Amino acid sequence: MLIQPVKKKTILVLVANPKDTTQLALPEEIDQLKQSLTSLGQDRFQLEWEINVKEEDWLKHISRVKPQIVHFCGHGTKTGLIVHGDKKGEKSKELSNQYLANLFKESSNRVECVVLNACDTEPLAIALTQHINFAIGMNRPVKDKYAIPFAKYFYNQLGIGGSVETAFNLAINEVFRISSPDNSNYSSDDDHRKLIVVGEDDSPVKHQNPDYSIPVLKINPNPIEIKSLWLSPEDEKEAIKKLLEAIADSFKTITLFHAKAPIVLQDQYVPIQVTLERRYQHTVETIGGYAESEAELKRIYALKGSSEEEIKRQQVDWQIAKGQEKRIVVLADPGMGKSTLLRMEVCTTVEQSHQALAAGHHEAIAIPLLIRLSELADQVTELTTQEAILKIIQERHSHLLINHDKPEIRAFLNEFLWKKLLSGKCLLLLDALDEVPSKKRPRLLEKLNNFVRSYPTCAIVATSRIVGYGGRLVDGAKDMEIVPFTQPQTEQYIETWFKNAQEFLKDKSVSARGLIQALRERPQIAGLAQNPLLLSLICSLYQQDKLKLPARRSQIYEQAVTCMLGKWSQTRVGHKDQRTEAKMRLLEALAYHFTCESQEVFDYEDLYDWVEAYLEDGDAPRDLRDDKPGKLIADLSEQDGILQKLYQDDNQYLFLHRTFQEYFTASYLNRVLGKNPSDDDVALVKQYLWNYDWHEMLTLLAGLMKKPMVLIKAIASEKDDIFQTQLLLAGRCIAECSQISDPLINKLIDRIYQFWQKYPDAEFIQSVVVAIGQIWATLVQVLQTALEHEDSSVRDSAAYALGNIGSEKAVDALLQALKHEDSSVRDRAAEALGKIGSEKAVDALFQALKDEYSSVSYRAAEALGKIGSEKAVDALFQALKDEDSSVNYRIAEVLGNSRVSYRAAEALGKIDSEKVVDALFQALKDEDSNVNYRVAEVLGDSSVRDSAAAAQALGKIGGLASLEKLLQLPNLNLDVTLFLLARSWAIRFSKLGSPCIPVYPELLSTHTTTDGAEA
Repeated sequence: MLIQPVKKKTILVLVANPKDTTQLALPEEIDQLKQSLTSLGQDRFQLEWEINVKEEDWLKHISRVKPQIVHFCGHGTKTGLIVHGDKKGEKSKELSNQYLANLFKESSNRVECVVLNACDTEPLAIALTQHINFAIGMNRPVKDKYAIPFAKYFYNQLGIGGSVETAFNLAINEVFRISSPDNSNYSSDDDHRKLIVVGEDDSPVKHQNPDYSIPVLKINPNPIEIKSLWLSPEDEKEAIKKLLEAIADSFKTITLFHAKAPIVLQDQYVPIQVTLERRYQHTVETIGGYAESEAELKRIYALKGSSEEEIKRQQVDWQIAKGQEKRIVVLADPGMGKSTLLRMEVCTTVEQSHQALAAGHHEAIAIPLLIRLSELADQVTELTTQEAILKIIQERHSHLLINHDKPEIRAFLNEFLWKKLLSGKCLLLLDALDEVPSKKRPRLLEKLNNFVRSYPTCAIVATSRIVGYGGRLVDGAKDMEIVPFTQPQTEQYIETWFKNAQEFLKDKSVSARGLIQALRERPQIAGLAQNPLLLSLICSLYQQDKLKLPARRSQIYEQAVTCMLGKWSQTRVGHKDQRTEAKMRLLEALAYHFTCESQEVFDYEDLYDWVEAYLEDGDAPRDLRDDKPGKLIADLSEQDGILQKLYQDDNQYLFLHRTFQEYFTASYLNRVLGKNPSDDDVALVKQYLWNYDWHEMLTLLAGLMKKPMVLIKAIASEKDDIFQTQLLLAGRCIAECSQISDPLINKLIDRIYQFWQKYPDAEFIQSVVVAIGQIWATLVQVLQTALEHEDSSVRDSAAYALGNIGSEKAVDALLQALKHEDSSVRDRAAEALGKIGSEKAVDALFQALKDEYSSVSYRAAEALGKIGSEKAVDALFQALKDEDSSVNYRIAEVLGNSRVSYRAAEALGKIDSEKVVDALFQALKDEDSNVNYRVAEVLGDSSVRDSAAAAQALGKIGGLASLEKLLQLPNLNLDVTLFLLARSWAIRFSKLGSPCIPVYPELLSTHTTTDGAEA
């Protein structure tokens, strides 16, 4: 149940009708007031009243009751109000307007309105509105009985949410109506609300006020912010401080794989970069997904005659990017740091708010609210967005916002949070749009956009996976994408990790430099290190046992889960290997079950029911049969860390990372297939061959199988489509296996190479070539010969592939390519040599700094910086001092003065060398080195993408049927842009259940299988 965010406004009714003044119908007035508030405003107001008030009672009752509205019933004069006398025998006393004005001055930001239901009080109302926002006095004749209807109608309107002005206007209109002579209720001899002082015998003495009064509203021209709860400034500050601390405590720590105690997030965090424009459009989450999108973008820029600098200029630090937009959607694949980024925003914002609170700048306090969008989607079915947000936060911090032992603090914090939200002083951090079910998403988006339109100043940062993002969250939001860790970022993360872990290291020979070198020697798993979560897993493995890093990803996951369920588990006492194996089998079956259901997030109830059914099955491991489902789930999440709650107090679970669910699914399939799988056994797997979401699991399965050729042959025998989907899947499986001897392997590798030659710029093909080349030396040899291919695109892509493979065997061929007549080949060769990091290349790269083509010079400088040896530093230092115009000024004619020097200095900045300081100071003498580092907006001009535009138009106008006809035309020879777009569409349609994948060339006279045989 949603707790009301604003405490009920309290109306303090003060009644004074001394015996020596005219007796008024005050009991009836109070009764009418109570009825009005009870019938219409019971959720907004509570009534407190005091009768026979004296002078000393005013301050006492206001301090005790802490009202927002003070209502006086009684008599007044132009100079004050009549109250009961304080002294014995004193029947009445006048409180001066000045006294009352001073009294309310002290409550100016607490009391919103004073209603003076007494004669001749307009002067007091005027005096009061110097200090409070509203005051109602009287200045014209009115019958006594009409003061009661005024109060009734006034509070009726306030009770249903009307403003003071609206309530006053409607109430006064009612007074005018019933006081008209035409009204049947009118009576000229009614009692009047006038002050008549009486004597000892109750006879009138004299009229203090010959006129009677009608209400008038006075408004403060300089409105005051009202604080409706009466806490001292110190109490308010302390309450806000505790709220900020509670919010930060939920997100400021992380638990690493091997650690017993949480780690402070800020101690381990490495700042990320984001793209200012959409860049990564991949439709399937694989290790090569980012590379595929990056390569496609580079190709488009190349077509436009632009350099890669335009791409890099759109890539900025997150701190810079978030300052440019009010609403942002951050996109990335699992484990890339989306949720961690939001956690860091919580910590940063809380820290800034603490500083504002300490300085007394309450208006600068911003409240970060991190909410899972799937949770918000559940709540907005019945509530508005703002109510749903408040409810979620209330339940998360119930000890402060629901169950606080001091109601006034609880009410204050709820109102404080509510006002911050509606005034745009909350930072909404909305996580994981992709996890919102499709049937709930339209309603969520509708509610969010209603909220944004109503409260346009509220800042929002949301996240989503790239796959599953529909391209819209709220109107006006800017899409940005997290950039995978670069090598320097990866190494910075590792160095930070081992700096923090120094006191916990059992083996002092374990070091950051050791792990960095191990990763450089294993490019096959370098892709994992670009993902922060998987990199932390690798760091844990290396820190604990200095494990020799394997060459295959499946082995990394296998070692990780063994450690997490075994020696990393916090339940090490009495640990048995049999129980670890039993847990693995349970997790394998669990992963397979939910993967088949296309679920990555599952409710506790569903998880509990599945575990219970699993344990009751006769085939369940004996070591788990005595476990209770709830206890086992708690072990897997709280102790082992394999399963995770979405949030601390959540009842939804998911695997630690998507790749763990994929690994356990693959492991399940491997166990089902057995040690000697036959062709019939593999039939279980064949149902997934055309489902791109299963390709990663099939690849891992190949790495786990003792006899993977059964799987590879099954894939190769499948009739393929024009995108050679099955051929490339077989290639990924080959890359995940150790060296195996079978004639089919060389045949498949050769077919992949031939396909790559046809579309050398297609990253989805090249990523397979690179993966195979990192394991199979034969492909490296073929790529070396491709450096002399007659097609420049093939030469260029061959150098690029060799660099990504990272083989030292390719260095000699790349050094020759550095002298090639084609500048693009030289460019790629320099880049490749930098990736390989061979000292052998330093001299040649130094000479390349003088290349007549600026892009080659830049790439050579970058390559020397990546190599990072003392010899490379010396070469860069020499380049910075070189006055030869061929180094510094020839390139300046095109791109700006001394840009090579700037690039060299940038590279030097990544090297830990004392010489860097002197070199950078030397570079600072060049005043214009940054002149051309402006952000380019070239993607807006898409005139060169005619074929892409035509294909997009076709897709919009003709739909799927037209696309299928286009793809199945005989003698199809697709333009490369159209080919790549067609493939991405085909994947998208397949994910929607369309028969477009596989796309068979049905009209061709013959069909071939992946292995080259006729079908």
